[in-house]
Amino acid sequence: MSRSSDPVSELVSEFLGTLDALSSGSYLREDEREFWEPPYPPEVTAEAAEILRRLTTEARQNPTEIPLAVISAYEALTALSDRHGGAVFEDDEEEDFRRLVSALAEENDRDPGEILADLDRITDPDA
Repeated sequence: MSRSSDPVSELVSEFLGTLDALSSGSYLREDEREFWEPPYPPEVTAEAAEILRRLTTEARQNPTEIPLAVISAYEALTALSDRHGGAVFEDDEEEDFRRLVSALAEENDRDPGEILADLDRITDPDA
């Protein structure tokens, strides 16, 4: 349960909760854990939390720089994932990140589509 009722905080909590569940195996039944190996250590959640904290702080302090903050956070999450075999920032987590970016944009009266298009242009030059 989120400590805050704002959509951005709820999405951050959801994103981090997913990472935590995947690293701990808390979503598994006891009998499913016998041969289970975590895809990454639990500390990854704290690293991702710091990345998202920086993103939300930067976006709220300087809304005109949201695109730069988003690109920086995306690159940091990608690098974190790369250090753990690509297991941290997969398609589902990227989609959650995009929902977070949209909420941050809306919170700051910015066009989410424009910010996501900027992200796509930078992160996928073939798009």
